[in-house]
Amino acid sequence: MKLGAKVTPISPVYTSHEIKHQIIDSEAKAIICEDILYDNVLESGIELKNVILSNISEYLPFLARNVAKKAIMKAYQGLRIPTAQYVKEKGLYLFSDLIKNSPPDHHVVKINPKEDLAALLIREVQRGCPRRPC
Repeated sequence: MKLGAKVTPISPVYTSHEIKHQIIDSEAKAIICEDILYDNVLESGIELKNVILSNISEYLPFLARNVAKKAIMKAYQGLRIPTAQYVKEKGLYLFSDLIKNSPPDHHVVKINPKEDLAALLIREVQRGCPRRPC
């Protein structure tokens, strides 16, 4: 939000079609997502100005990393983690690299809190329950 960006969380269980719909509705130009979920973003067919990939295991204690990695791979079977070469070739960014290589100062962006949208939250409606919560 300090950058003047709109935040719109996307559920990790969304299909590529649902991701496409949310990116179009939010007019997103960039996305930050888990590397294991990038396949779904790619399959959405939406071209984004910036794609930033993160890896949850980088932020876990050493002993929890292997357990988390195995659990994530099991939960998201069939999805691939982009290789370092792929990330470089496609002009993607790694969140950890941005943190390491960026100064703590940031550009000041003028925002108008009364007019500028900060977040676009999408309320999920359970299937079979249109127009009302179940």
